[in-house]
Amino acid sequence: MTVNRHAILTLIVLIIVTLITVPTTFCVSKGIWSRSDLDRYLAMRSSASPVMIALDSGRLRPGSSVEELLKIEPCVWQEEYGKCVIYHYTPKGSYDGMAVVTFDQKLTAASAGSCTWHWDFFDATPAWISEKISLIEESRKLQQKMPDHKKHFEEHEAKLLNELSETSIE
Repeated sequence: MTVNRHAILTLIVLIIVTLITVPTTFCVSKGIWSRSDLDRYLAMRSSASPVMIALDSGRLRPGSSVEELLKIEPCVWQEEYGKCVIYHYTPKGSYDGMAVVTFDQKLTAASAGSCTWHWDFFDATPAWISEKISLIEESRKLQQKMPDHKKHFEEHEAKLLNELSETSIE
């Protein structure tokens, strides 16, 4: 029985191309561009909760509903900023963190992390929303530090929340 050299070489080339293409395609689809990205991705997957798995698989993505999110796993706590709600999946003060940002009941951002790694699943939150949230958070901190000026900070926060409530991101 004679072995066809051309067929064997073709098979070897096909195997090599597959061994290069499949991992490359996987990494590109997950946003893995370096060894440190791969390490962070593997750390995220090692501590994956049902929500993390749904985010990683694409089951939850920008535009998914809050209903879909909470059906997979209820959050531990949440922060409300008018139409913007941040759902947290780890206790306050924990070294690990998992948060999903929503606006108008739709997912706009999701990330997870620890003291040694951080993974962004996606972030489609418009910058102006992030800026208003930061201003509201700062106002809330200042209310606690300067109780004599609480009324001023509450008015400022109410104005920002009103601006968030009157807008959409479509």
